[in-house]
Amino acid sequence: MRLNAISKNKKVCEQKYYIYIIECVDTTLYTGITNDYNKRFKKHKNGVGAQYTKNHEPKKIVLLYETNTRSNALKLEYQIKQLSRKNKLMLIKNARVFKSFFQDSLDINLYKKVRIKYA
Repeated sequence: MRLNAISKNKKVCEQKYYIYIIECVDTTLYTGITNDYNKRFKKHKNGVGAQYTKNHEPKKIVLLYETNTRSNALKLEYQIKQLSRKNKLMLIKNARVFKSFFQDSLDINLYKKVRIKYA
């Protein structure tokens, strides 16, 4: 029984969280977090992911970052949501601005940009 508890804890420790930006068909942007971005995107596409994406059809994920805790994901999500649309578009197009946008408010070493792979 003890080994089972250890393996469960190990699995929790290895959990990854993703911060994503979705571009909608109407060109608006939606930011969220998840632990499975493919599954979450499918929910958004099916109209069950979030109220916003029920009214703004999701087109594709345009930005994806990975971190090791939900807390870190929520912090970055909040910071991205504070950005103007112009700055979000800069972040999407140029990963180098990540540091300049967030180095004063986050430990930027906890985040890794991820290449988007659709399942």
